[in-house]
Amino acid sequence: MRLNARVSVLSAKRLNISVSRSKYAPHDAKPLWFLAESIRLLADADLVYFAKGWEDARGCMIERECAVQYGVPILEPDY
Repeated sequence: MRLNARVSVLSAKRLNISVSRSKYAPHDAKPLWFLAESIRLLADADLVYFAKGWEDARGCMIERECAVQYGVPILEPDY
């Protein structure tokens, strides 16, 4: 699914955008806590978008694999 092909469809819908960083993270939260939170949000997502450079972050690579394996559509950027 390409970004430019989906913009008109998405702009016609009301979107609820979730960001995986939680302001309610425990003060001693480890990276796996944030990954678990991201996967929890992914479970309810209609689609997912990965920003430029996601290939360099192991958490993003895991999140993308989860999206692929569980059929969450990935909005591909045109950068």
